[in-house]
Amino acid sequence: MNLAQLKKVLVERLALGSFLQRNITDPQGLSQGFKLPYPSFRGTLAQALRRFPQYQGVNVLDAPAGNSTYHAFLLKAEKRFSNSLQFLLSYAFSKTLTDVAFDGGEGNAPQDANNRRAEKSLANMANRDVPNRLVLSYAYDLPFGKGKKWGVSNRWYWAIGGWNVAGIQTYSASGPLRITTPNSLPIFNGYLRLNRVEGVDIRTGTGPGSFQPLNSLTGQQGDFYLDRNAFSIPQPFTLGSLGLYLPNVRGFASRGEDLSLVKKFRLKERWSTELRADFFNAFKRRNLNAPVTDLSNPNLGRITGGCAARTIQLEWRMDF
Repeated sequence: MNLAQLKKVLVERLALGSFLQRNITDPQGLSQGFKLPYPSFRGTLAQALRRFPQYQGVNVLDAPAGNSTYHAFLLKAEKRFSNSLQFLLSYAFSKTLTDVAFDGGEGNAPQDANNRRAEKSLANMANRDVPNRLVLSYAYDLPFGKGKKWGVSNRWYWAIGGWNVAGIQTYSASGPLRITTPNSLPIFNGYLRLNRVEGVDIRTGTGPGSFQPLNSLTGQQGDFYLDRNAFSIPQPFTLGSLGLYLPNVRGFASRGEDLSLVKKFRLKERWSTELRADFFNAFKRRNLNAPVTDLSNPNLGRITGGCAARTIQLEWRMDF
């Protein structure tokens, strides 16, 4: 017997409403023909209607269930090291769909175990759905010094010879967003979905350049990225119809450039030294985190932070 069969009777009984939360010994419940599953049972009607009412929960470990599809256009351009230059450019235009789209911090039980098809949505697992991603990495030895295109004397080599420039630049779309709400259903399902309010845009339209995040230190309330009025909580004892993840609304895209500048030179036959400067987020990009997506949170739709500011790391190394 699988998990869907264990929960099927409870989903079908949602029409009983608040009766599900009453004790099985309630006179009104007994008058409708419900009976104790076994003589010593003590609990709610919802618990009594489970196929195995003596258990509070059923956990499935590594169940062979679930489906996923991944379609992508992949582009790669590479120049192996020659003429002091090497680089690798990769671009992916892709889409990942799955019906088990929970990450490691959440449960994997569906809203309705009898309707697994409704679970199909964008993926947010380890290889989450990121429709566009461009990565460029490179390294270039500046052509000054002995054996280079432009040779220099020993006096000038200390200043302009032995330099190397390297970097990794990443430009990526954001992952999908999932709007959540506390699960009030007494049927032991994994979560409760919301309903979509037609005619109300989910996004407020504020762009990344002018968007102001929430700042609790300064008291700045910040802008709303999502509109709370675009969602509604289902009526009591009903299931929500909104997809697991929003199909066409994501957070702001991210851009990042990490650069390195390295100077190497030899002091003696067995002695050499290296000076290095690493610039993380070199161009000081303003990348914002995903917005708050919990409908019960008054800050739904606000963004509470972003990536780290530009960081510069200096290093000196001696080899002997």
